Amino acid sequence: MDEKANDTVYRRWGMYTHDPRYKEYTAEIVKMIMDDMKINVDQAYYMLYYMVSNGITDYERAKADMIVDEKFEIYKRKGKREVY
Repeated sequence: MDEKANDTVYRRWGMYTHDPRYKEYTAEIVKMIMDDMKINVDQAYYMLYYMVSNGITDYERAKADMIVDEKFEIYKRKGKREVY
């Protein structure tokens, strides 16, 4: 995702989540993360945010990081996985 030039007024994460050109693609990636990790939508968006904001391209590393991330656990407690 990082190869796309940010030609918006948003920061990179805002571009991915609010710009109509990227919003649907971002949601598809979140859905893949949800299915792979069996997590809820908030956790999946947080994981993708974590990857984007920290420049992490290694998905397996990001998954391992989530095991010890407090914020990830906070999103886990917010509710069960939502199915779309």
